[in-house]
Amino acid sequence: MGNMVREYKSLANWRYTGRLPAALIIVGLLNGCSMSSGLCDALGPSKRASIDVPQNATVEEVFACIDQETIGNKDRAPLFDNGYAVRDTKTGVLETEHYGTPNTSGFRLRAEMSKQASRLDLSLRGAGAYCTDLGVDKEMARLTSDVARCLQR
Repeated sequence: MGNMVREYKSLANWRYTGRLPAALIIVGLLNGCSMSSGLCDALGPSKRASIDVPQNATVEEVFACIDQETIGNKDRAPLFDNGYAVRDTKTGVLETEHYGTPNTSGFRLRAEMSKQASRLDLSLRGAGAYCTDLGVDKEMARLTSDVARCLQR
């Protein structure tokens, strides 16, 4: 009889511990949308790169090249935000409209020009539905190449 009681106690414990992970999974699934958007913003598809800028290039010329290769490019424009939230030639910062907005799909760009270092630092985010990668690595490679080429003209 003592073995039988121990057996049932171990079965009861197994059933209880099995329910707790299942309950946590269900809660996680129910909260999945809110949790995944936060995770997507923090850990989603993004890429950073730097471009050497000719010393005689002005910040406005650099921004014009970025315009030309993003929102001014008819083939690429639909993938980017429609405008800029920040376009400050004094500080050298350019941010597309929804760069800092959480849970936004499409490519979002931040560019920061350093006149002292003659360098342009780019940060590109590119998430689609359910945080799918829109091809951030490929787009950053294209963007850095095209902007660098534009600056050499």
